[in-house]
Amino acid sequence: MSLFIFTPNIFGQTIRIDNGLSISSMHSKNTDFLNKSITSYHTSIGIDYLENKYYYLSSSIGLIRKGGKEFVHLSNQDDVELKNSWNFLHIKTSIRLKAPLTNNFFVYAGIAPKIDILIDSPNFQDIFYPTLNYQLNKYSFGTDVELGAIKDIERFRIGLSLAYLINIGKVVNTPTQDVIKPRNNTFLISLSLGYKL
Repeated sequence: MSLFIFTPNIFGQTIRIDNGLSISSMHSKNTDFLNKSITSYHTSIGIDYLENKYYYLSSSIGLIRKGGKEFVHLSNQDDVELKNSWNFLHIKTSIRLKAPLTNNFFVYAGIAPKIDILIDSPNFQDIFYPTLNYQLNKYSFGTDVELGAIKDIERFRIGLSLAYLINIGKVVNTPTQDVIKPRNNTFLISLSLGYKL
């Protein structure tokens, strides 16, 4: 992430703030493991650089929340909601391919290696899964795939984007890993405001 931190001589810089919604759920082929979506707020700061007519690089660091919920039926009771969520530090650097539509408006597609670092307790918070010794992994590696649109207004830049976070490797450590094999699905909908340096 050195390009994100040390950028004094890199041309075409735009600093920006991203805010939006995170829509997250878990997934397992073998059971309904927190498979209902939860929605939360996410935010990040970033910088766009090495920009030319058809591509640029974009780095950011921010906070996102991932998790999910499910409903469990207990005998002689109403369905019980099991909901778990965790905060992560989300770090990525993407290459974005631009398709200019006018002199100050373009759409783009991007792909980014990413790392999510858990900043909460790895434990589950509901009444059921803690008894099974389920814990979230501290680090989550993967890729972000993103689509977006950018409008430049003089030195300001306004953007709208959709990103899907693809995780590589295990998300949850469980004693029954071979049975559960949980995965996480997270979408980010973001509105950004930037300023060209």
